[in-house]
Formats: sequence, C-alpha cells, structure tokens
Amino acid sequence: MRKMIVSTLVIVAILIILDYLVYLGTFLWEERQWLYMTDFLGVSITLFLLFINFLYNRAFSLKSKKLTIAFFIIFTLIVSMAVADRLVAVNKFYYYSKTLKKSTTGMVFQFDDSLSYKGRPFAKGTYNYYIGDTIDGSVPVLFDSLGFRTAPDSLQIKSDTTDLYLGCSFTFGDFVEAQKTYSYLTSEKLGHNYINAAISGFGSGQMIQIAETLLPKRKFHYVFIQLSSWIVPRAMEINGPTRFGYRPFPYFSDNNDTFTLNPPSYSTLMYSGKNWRKTERSYFEKIKFLFSDGYKIEIHDYCAFKFTSLKVILGFQPNPTMNRSKLESYFYNRMADICLKNSATPIFLKINYPDSECKQLVRQLRQRAPVIDIDSALEVVVLRTGMKYGKLYRIHHSTPRKAIQFDAHPNIFAHSIYTEAIVNQLKHK
Repeated sequence: MRKMIVSTLVIVAILIILDYLVYLGTFLWEERQWLYMTDFLGVSITLFLLFINFLYNRAFSLKSKKLTIAFFIIFTLIVSMAVADRLVAVNKFYYYSKTLKKSTTGMVFQFDDSLSYKGRPFAKGTYNYYIGDTIDGSVPVLFDSLGFRTAPDSLQIKSDTTDLYLGCSFTFGDFVEAQKTYSYLTSEKLGHNYINAAISGFGSGQMIQIAETLLPKRKFHYVFIQLSSWIVPRAMEINGPTRFGYRPFPYFSDNNDTFTLNPPSYSTLMYSGKNWRKTERSYFEKIKFLFSDGYKIEIHDYCAFKFTSLKVILGFQPNPTMNRSKLESYFYNRMADICLKNSATPIFLKINYPDSECKQLVRQLRQRAPVIDIDSALEVVVLRTGMKYGKLYRIHHSTPRKAIQFDAHPNIFAHSIYTEAIVNQLKHK
C-alpha cells in the first residue's frame, strides 16, 4: 500500500509539472499545435501509468489470463486518452479565453429551450473587441422586455406603425450602435417604430419561431427577412456557429415532402461563464478555470454533444436534413406565408449572397414579395469610389496613424447604404 501511495504521488507530481510546462509554453510560442500534441501524449502516458498503478494487483496481475491483461491495458489506455483529450481541450480553451479578440460582457444572453439562446430581458452590456495587448474598445447593447436589441430610451421612435426585422448579426448590428443600424435607420426614415428581433448567430430555425410567435400577437407593417447564404445551413446541423464550445441549435429534419423543426438537442452551460480576458493570468487561475468554465464547456457540453450525436447515429433522434435548396425554398416561402396570413408585408433583403448561388430562389421569391438586392447597392458604391470592399464596409478601429479592421460585419457606412437601398425601393414601389 505504501509503495502504491508513493508511486501515485510521484505520477501526480509529474502530471502537474507537465501541465505547468504546457501552460508556460502555450503563452510563449506562437505555433502551439505541436505543444498540444506533446501535451496529449504526455498526459495520456502519465494517466495510463496512474490508472495501472491503481488496478495492478487489484483488478489484474501478470499471473492473470492474457485476455484479462489485454482487456485492462486496452481499456485503461482508451480511458487515459479520453481524459487527456479533455484536459488538453481545457488548456486550449483557457488560452482562447485569455487571448480572444471579441467578447460580450454583462451576461446579455441566456440559454433557451426553443431558440438555443436569446437576449436577457432588459439586459445592458457591451460587445468588446481587442487588438493586440494595447487596443480595446466596446459598443453598448441594450435589450427590451422581449430580449431584443433596442436603442436608448431617448432615441425611441414613436409611431403606431411597427416593422419587424429578422436575421443574424448583420441585422442585429455587431459592433454598431443600435441607432446606427439599418433596422433603426430604415424604420426611422419610414416614420415607423421597429423591433429588431435579430440576434448574432441566429439562423432559419430561430427566425421562423420568432415569426410564428410575434406575428399573430402584434400588427406589423413590414417584416424584413434577411436572405443570406448561411441563414438556412445554420438549421441543418445539431450545433450552431461558435468560436469555441458547443452550442445546440434548432434544426430541420426531413418529413416526407416537407420538414420538421426540432428543438435544440441538449442544454449548454456556455452562457453561465465569465469573461476571463481581463483577469491576471496565472497557473492557479488555470486550475480554477478547469473546475469552472473549462468543466462547463469542454466536459459537460462536450459529453452532451457526443451523447446527442450517438442518438442520431442510432436513430433515436432525427438526422438533420441535407437538402439545402429544398429547405431554402420551404423556409423563405413559409416566412412569406406567415407574414401574409397576419396582414404584414414580407420584404426579403439579399445580403452577402452571390447571384450565381441564389438566382433561382430570388426569382421564385419575387413572385411572393419584394426582394431588395443589398449586395448590388454596396457594389455600386465600390465601383463609383474605386475603394476596396473591406475598407468601405467592414468594422475598423481608428487610431491616429490608421484604421485597423478587426471585424467583417457591416460598419456604419454599410448600414447607411442598406437603409438607402431599402427606403428608395419601398418609396418607388
């Protein structure tokens, strides 16, 4: 027993030293993939020795049958590699959390059983960005009683007519103040109130649920529906887009000649974490991280995602559909049906969708409702000015020497072009 305790303490000490060296190396070298591979191999071997140390002479010995020895060695090796994989994933996640370039503060989002996540009612927070170690900035975000983005009270538009906006971050207005987004500017120019029900990362699964919930309850004049290449594919996978972690999304599955919208397949803890970007980096903090956000994301959420994937493979849960073109037609036509049924005018906004990929869909939708080609409006200005697209329309941080691009979402100028294109076409119509 004494020998086992001593050997266990030695192996644990080796494991801690190895982990500490990896922690130091992670922040010293730019290229870290080889470091994480070394970490995985080292931790796997160390854990294997640790587990064998416990099992030997308790579950098996060299006098055991060969099949028994082989079973425990293979089983222990698999378990060691699985645990090592998660510990390495936590190390990667800690590095990501300390060096991320964008974040939100103020706990502005929360998990939702139907939408995957939504804004917290009456939440106040910021969208933050970091450029290197010396430059950072933030843009305020406010949410109304429904958890949708809104402008400050002093800038609220007063009107008996209301418009609804549905989409993702391009409509939400990542890193743009609410009163400078095209949703606010367009409705202001039309003399309407507005609800911006878009949320960063949303896709067709969320958009159709919001439309089905809001339209029967409130009267809307226009419903602006974002038509982008990524909107429908986001409801064709179990997980939605995220820079790190696992975010379950509502997704469509095939149902004979139509589709069924399935709710998010598991709960995620990613919206209960903290912002580690500004705290002092230390190995002790990394240990705290392991038992807090590291556990939540790379152990709890990872296991939930893998269990869900297994259920899909075994047929206990529907497979996401793979028929994108048919789903796009179904989704956008369904959105038009919901609007028209509730006496609202649907308006499709073609944003970042190449003509060559959506020509047939746009032709079909134009028979149901106006389709406003935002892409063409942006391109006209590019051709007129001779400036590069990114310099004109993407998010920049201004310094005395130059403007530094840090995000690919539409900037204030792009939102103004969106507004001009929409208002001009609606007035002309």
